[in-house]
Parts: sequence; structure tokens; C-alpha cells
Amino acid sequence: MDSLIVRTMVSESFFFSKRWDWIWTGYWALFFLVLALVPDEKLWRYKFLGLQGVVVAGWFLWAAWTLSGNRLLWLRSAMEAPLLLYFFGTLFLYGISPQQAFSFPELRRVSLCVAVFFLAFQSMSRLEKVQKILWIWIAGAGVAAAYGVLQRFGGMGPVEVPRMHRVMGTFGNPIFFAAYLVPSLATMLGGFFYWRFRKTAFLWWGLFLIQAAGFWFAQTRAAWIGLGLSTAAFFLLFLSSWKKRLAALGFFLGALGTFVAFFPELWQRPQAHLLIWRDTLQIFLNHPWTGCGLGRFHLEFPQVASAALRELWPQERVIINFAHNEFLQVLAEGGLWGLGLVLWVLWSFATSYLQARRSHSDRVSPVLALAVFSGWVGMWGGSLFSVDMRFDLSAIFSFWLMGALQACCAPNRQVGFFWTRRLKFLGGVLCAFFGFLLFRTILFPYQASRRALEEPEFFEPFSSRLGGEVELLEAQVRERPQDPAALERLAYRYAKLKEWEKAIAYYRRVLELSPQRPGPYNNLANILYTLGRVEPALELWRRSVAVAPNQVDAHLNLGLIYYRRGELKQAGLHLEEVLRADPKNEKATVLLKKMVE
Repeated sequence: MDSLIVRTMVSESFFFSKRWDWIWTGYWALFFLVLALVPDEKLWRYKFLGLQGVVVAGWFLWAAWTLSGNRLLWLRSAMEAPLLLYFFGTLFLYGISPQQAFSFPELRRVSLCVAVFFLAFQSMSRLEKVQKILWIWIAGAGVAAAYGVLQRFGGMGPVEVPRMHRVMGTFGNPIFFAAYLVPSLATMLGGFFYWRFRKTAFLWWGLFLIQAAGFWFAQTRAAWIGLGLSTAAFFLLFLSSWKKRLAALGFFLGALGTFVAFFPELWQRPQAHLLIWRDTLQIFLNHPWTGCGLGRFHLEFPQVASAALRELWPQERVIINFAHNEFLQVLAEGGLWGLGLVLWVLWSFATSYLQARRSHSDRVSPVLALAVFSGWVGMWGGSLFSVDMRFDLSAIFSFWLMGALQACCAPNRQVGFFWTRRLKFLGGVLCAFFGFLLFRTILFPYQASRRALEEPEFFEPFSSRLGGEVELLEAQVRERPQDPAALERLAYRYAKLKEWEKAIAYYRRVLELSPQRPGPYNNLANILYTLGRVEPALELWRRSVAVAPNQVDAHLNLGLIYYRRGELKQAGLHLEEVLRADPKNEKATVLLKKMVE
């Protein structure tokens, strides 16, 4: 009886209205517009900033969708338990992390991935035709690929763009651009079987050729491996007999061998993946159960890097941020616990899809669903050899693929209950509060970067005002030559005027009279570092934090110097002290972003 009531509620629900169908289609169009077209740059990450905003807006949209009716309707998925454990398991790893400032971006990445899955699943399960969203996705990928092709040639006609040997489209890196195109190309492979006799086939072919050209010009080896795996997965599942599968596999291996033989320049570029993988395993052996801490790979890796790797990539010049293998990276940062969470999610989704293949809904073609699944396999397969999933957008996109496929293919169960006015009001208040916190968290690193760039320099040109202050302070020092406060003020003014020797002399005099004052150590170190005397400056900064452990400026300066030397673990310790004393410190926030980008 209860199930009959629920089904009746669903059939009459506003959830299935044409209005909301168009609203959600427009929302996912915006999602793919941001993913494909917004430019991505180091440090600023406009694309990621925009996509975070879209995801948060999506949850507000879902809340409005739910609160505008008289009842809450939630669709149950076979992925609920794995994803919730994945989120709470990651939250546990964040809680035990020795440096949570470095772990927060990983917690944010996982949170966004889980959120996108449920958004895609809950909304697309109720759409009449999901193939409209498929076209929007493919068209956006075509535009991004067309821009990548233009980058290869520097433009076309009156249109000029930056010329690149390895193109990156709007993604800021060829690796991430190629990873984005892998599921799109795999999906288009399935589209050939679906649209081959339709009027839109020529448009499908055009988009495929543009994307194939952009993919080729990206020259990314891991993406080629991912595309090969997705193609193999598609035909092994699409073909009906083992003889055909073996024949397809033989053809695939032959084509792969030919490709490697005729294009050796793609495979013979210098790389050190094997060395990095071997040294990454040492981090895991040091922390086998819960890892070294989320987001802390780049801090721990310099301590285990081999001499051979240091010779190839000197620590002072190259920061090895990632393991270039997603599963090894997870194993190093989260141990067996973290790897188990990820593998359970992937295994649950793959088995859920394969079990539901023959009982798919008729809202999407089986061959198109299989092609999307193959593209998902290609994304994760490529991450065995690359940093794709460390790029938040790639991870978010892969979870969108999972949510979309679950919505279209896997059976789900509906549960619902009626709202009361009080529950509606409480739900609205909670959504507004958490939305405010989320937007503030998202925007802070970017606002900090802007303000850090706009901050004026410490040293100023000479002005009559400063000259008058110096004369007055010199008179005070003559009257009280043993007064450290007066001497420090005078040294500070000389430093602002770039009269280095006088400033150094007065600061040294202050430290002789009052060695427990932390400020003179820090300021004197700033001057010596400006003059290129790095080691004496380091020693003074160390003394400064020894005298006053909570001194933000000295910790920040030490973090910056250790970062420039490639000693990331030491840099991280000092930046953590900065953020512990001042959680909104903009310079520390910017430096943390630089360390992983």
C-alpha cells in the first residue's frame, strides 16, 4: 500500500513538470559551458572557480525544487552507501591529518565530486530526454577542441590566438585538456552506431573530427592510453560473441603497435614515472594504514626521492607535486583506508552499471550509455599514468558521468514524505547558511591572491615626511642612546628609505640591548635577504620564531624561503604556523596554492 501511495505521488508530482525539465536542462548546459569555455590559468583557476559556483548553485536549485512542493522526494541509488562512506572516510582522514591546511583542498575535491554525482542522479532521473544534455556536452567539447586546433596554428585568418606546440584549449594544461576529450571521443564512437542513418550524422562527424584533431595536437601519452582502454572496453562489451571480441582485441593490439612504431616522438619524451612510482611506495610503507595525510604528498616526497630522481629533476628547480598515478597517490596520502574507499566506489559503480545494462530505461540508447561508460573507463585508465584526477575538474567530470549513467540505466527506489511549514522554513534557513559558508570558502583563496598582488611594497621612496621623522628620531636617540624602542623606530625608518647600512647598524644595536625583542630579528633578516645574504637572514628568522613562536611574519618568510629551496615539508610547517595564528592570512593562502600548482 505504501509503495502504491509513493508511486501515485511520483506520477502527480511537480518534479516531472515541463518547466523543471527545461530548468534542469539549462542548468546542465551552464555546467558544460563553464567546463568547456571558461579559461583556466595557474593560481587564478577561473574555470574551477566557476564550476564550484555552478555546483553550489545546483544544490540551491535542488533545494528550491524540493521546498517549492508539498513533499520531499529522494531517489535511492545503489551508489549511496559507497559514496557516503567515501565522503565520511575522507572527512576522517582530514580530521587526523597533521596539517589540515594542506588537506582541505582534497576534502573539497571529494565533497564536490559526491555533490555532482547526487545532483546528476537526482535531476537526470526525472528528465524526459537526457540526450539533449548529451548534445550540449559534445557541442561544448567541440568548441573547446576547435580553440585547441587554433592554438596549434596561432589562429586562422583575422583570429589570432597564442601558438602552442602542445595545445591545451581552455584548460591551462595539455594533460587535462586531453583527459577531458577522452570520454567525449568515446561517446562519439557509440554515437556512430546510433546516429549513422539520421540527419544529424554529418554534424556528429564534424564534431568528432574537430575533437580528434584537438586531441592529437595535445600530444598526451596517458590520454592515448585512456582512449585505447575506452575503445577496447566499448567493443568488448558491445560485440555479442567471444570470437568477435578476440578479433577486435587482435585488431586493437595491431593498431596500437603500428601507432607506437610510426609515432615514436610521442612515446620517447623524457619522463621519470617509474622512479616516482618507486619512491611513492616508500611513503606508503612509512604510513601504510592511513597514509601521510591528505594533500601532503608533495611535502613528504622530497624526503624519499632517490638520488637518480634528484639528478634528473633537482629539488631546487622542480617540485614533484603528484605521483603521476592516481591510485598510488591515494595509497600514499590515504593508505590502505583511502585506497579501499576509492576502489569500492569504482567497483560499485562498474558492477552496478554492468548489471543494469540489459534493463536500461528507454530514455537513452544502450549503445550511447555503453559509450559513456567506456569514456569513464578511459578517464580512470589514463589516471594510472597521469595526474588527471588531481585536477578537480577531471574528477568532478568523472563523477558526473557516474551520476548520469546511474540516472539513465540503473534501477532506483523512491522515498518521500510530506513537508510541514516549519520544516520548509528550517530547510530554507539551513540552505542559506551553508550556501553562505560555501561561497565564502570558495572565494577566499582567489580574493587573497588578488589582495596579495595589490599589497604595496614595504620600502618607500624618500619623502619629506619620512625625512622629518628621521631627524626627530635621531634627536631622541642622542638623548636616550640606550633606549631600544627609539633605536628600533629609527632603524625601521632607515629601512623604509633603503638606507641599508644605517638600518642594519641600528637593528644590531637594538638586539645587543634587548635580545628578546622579536621584531628586530625579522626586520633585519628582511634587509639582509634583500641584499642577497640568505644564510644570515635565515638564521635571524629562526631566532625570531624562537623568541616569539607565534610571530606570523617570520614564519611566513621562512615558509617562502624553504619553498624556493624546494624544502616543502619545512615550508609547510611554517605556513601551518602562520594559518594557525592567522587563518585568513592571504600570503600564506597564495603560497599554499603555488606549492601544488
